[in-house]
Amino acid sequence: MMLPRLKLFFLVLPILLFSTSNCNKNNEFGSLEKRIKPIIWGTDDFSSKQSLADFQAEKREPHPLDIGKSLIYTAYKYQQTGDSFYKEQSMGYLALMEKLYSNPDYYDKNTFKYNFSHGKLKPGWWSGMANSAIIFGLTFSDNVYGTNHHVIIDSLIENLKTDYREGGCLYPIDVNKSWILEYAWPDMEEKSVKFVLNGFLYSLICLKMANNISPNPDLELLFNNGWTGLEHKIDDYYFEGVKWTKYDLKPTIEPPHYAIFDIILLESLASFKDEKVEWIENTLIKRKNILKQAYKLDIAEKGKKGYKAMFSLIGPPNPYWIDIYPIEIEINFIGGEQKTLNSYPPKEFEMDIYKRGFISFDLDKTEFSKINNITVSSEYLGKKQELFMFTQKELQRNVSGVNLPNRIEIESLSANYDGVFKDSMVTIDPERMYDSNIESYKNNVAQTVISFKDTVNFNEGENLVLKVANTFDITDHKFFIHTENEKVYQKYYKSISEGDNILVLNPTQFEGYNSENGIRKIVWQIYTTKLKQKGTVKVDEIFKVKSGIELERIRSTEGEKPQAIKMEPLTAKFDAELMDSIIKVDSKRLFEDDLESYKSRIAQIVIPLTETRNFQVNENLVLKVDSDFDIMNHKFIIYDNYDMVYQRYYLPIPKGKNIIVLNPVGFPNYISKNGVKKIVWQIYTDDMEQGKIKVYNIFKTNNNFQLRNIFADTDFNFEEKIIRGNIY
Repeated sequence: MMLPRLKLFFLVLPILLFSTSNCNKNNEFGSLEKRIKPIIWGTDDFSSKQSLADFQAEKREPHPLDIGKSLIYTAYKYQQTGDSFYKEQSMGYLALMEKLYSNPDYYDKNTFKYNFSHGKLKPGWWSGMANSAIIFGLTFSDNVYGTNHHVIIDSLIENLKTDYREGGCLYPIDVNKSWILEYAWPDMEEKSVKFVLNGFLYSLICLKMANNISPNPDLELLFNNGWTGLEHKIDDYYFEGVKWTKYDLKPTIEPPHYAIFDIILLESLASFKDEKVEWIENTLIKRKNILKQAYKLDIAEKGKKGYKAMFSLIGPPNPYWIDIYPIEIEINFIGGEQKTLNSYPPKEFEMDIYKRGFISFDLDKTEFSKINNITVSSEYLGKKQELFMFTQKELQRNVSGVNLPNRIEIESLSANYDGVFKDSMVTIDPERMYDSNIESYKNNVAQTVISFKDTVNFNEGENLVLKVANTFDITDHKFFIHTENEKVYQKYYKSISEGDNILVLNPTQFEGYNSENGIRKIVWQIYTTKLKQKGTVKVDEIFKVKSGIELERIRSTEGEKPQAIKMEPLTAKFDAELMDSIIKVDSKRLFEDDLESYKSRIAQIVIPLTETRNFQVNENLVLKVDSDFDIMNHKFIIYDNYDMVYQRYYLPIPKGKNIIVLNPVGFPNYISKNGVKKIVWQIYTDDMEQGKIKVYNIFKTNNNFQLRNIFADTDFNFEEKIIRGNIY
């Protein structure tokens, strides 16, 4: 029997708001708002109303999770507001659920079924996540509205208690340890179990909240065993080096919006305990730091006046599309003043990614010095989640240039013979007469002498690195190193092309050099016999470098211009053939090897780099390409310096000029320190006839300014425009 609405409302309010009204006295239940936040994340008045109308009109196949989530949302909003709109919506969802429950096509063996395919899953699969949401939704509704759905609730609990091999959703890990599976299907085998993290966390929260409303020993046991199961597996959800998280344990790399959702779920779960739980707190800290490292706030000086800051919504491990919720940046100043900046909607595909992919702002130096911290939060349908915070000290470290390796201070720089030093530049003239008294004397060499302010020692594996700019090709040259005890060692260097160059010297490889003797001076000797006209050489900076990663930071310019990566000649194989810089793709082409001719079904483009390049977590490898056909199924393979291979599939791109953004760190198991020396692009040709592709150039971006400027090239599309899908 249903109680009068007003009486019922006041009857249940103290039960569900116990934690809110008594949170200072007893933290047993935590905050209701914090707990329910992930359960109704992504649901609002419009979506819940529209979904119900679509389900009732049979425009959409019933989606058990969406039905459960919307029922929770409308019951919660009615409990908070008393607005009859939410009650009407709840009653509509309850009627829909009762209708599905009585239909064996949608409810069988104690579970709601999905009557549509999902990826490789055929119609007829079921979900512990959906069943848990419905248990909570029905329990909540019965409590708020006085309805009675205990038969459905008990049936669903029975399914959650049943082993997945017997048609349930439970995976027993060990004694008192279990896992509720988000995806289950008939004749499921153990090797197919994915252990999707967000679905399990969602289930635990729903079951705990249902049990708090209507205590049930089965719910209590499911939660407790799930809690210990989660503690047992939680550390398995990180890739090597804790650089990114896993969506499941197959493993699938986690899209950024799920990484954020996991944080919201874990914070909700933590609120059920009286005291902080160390392993959950450590997990939250670790996950927030991973996001913070990936979504960096880059800061560049703007002359003497101030700074320009740039935040990118394009981040690893999936930088080829914006897979993050709208972002809010809050600048908190000492004294309490605040400034708030919001991103454009990231999924507004018609808006230029140059605008919606980035947040930029200016600060004068006085403002910058008064910043207490900057917080970065996600917003979704009116709900907000703080992700991480930059302190003043961290902001100082984010300013361009401060993270470069040890600079070697130069005491003096001079030039001899065919070289003349003036205005920080060495001008080299092959016709210069070094000794004017001897009319026929030619030097044939130009020397640049670089004296260090202090003696510098080098051990094995440590390099002396020069950043130079030369206006001519240097084919014959060598270096002399002078030690503190006046010993001299020399070594020829390979040819370098005109332009900006990085020269890497390893002193321990100079014949006879003893690492115990420090270096005070180096002499760069360039032979000018083949030089036909004047040229200049400039030594910008000198560094002592201890690793390939430090060397890469020197290679990677700190400015706003993306760096071009030099390529060796491309090659093509299988269904691809290289013809005058154009790759012709023909699905009917027969590839011939020593054994036979066969149809390969793959077009393969091999892109070797002239030198190995290293990539850190928020550094990208960017290709500008042009194709006259839609590329639907394709993947990229990268080879490191040790010929280890890493691969991942890429999203479809439309025909035309496109920008492809790869983040090597986002390739499963990639080890940053091993670098990248070759890229292989494989395109599957089953669904196409013929086409042409051109790879224009490749860039590396190591800050958000460079990444944004990649997208400033309006001649190139961005493949995200053909991607569609929901964020949950």
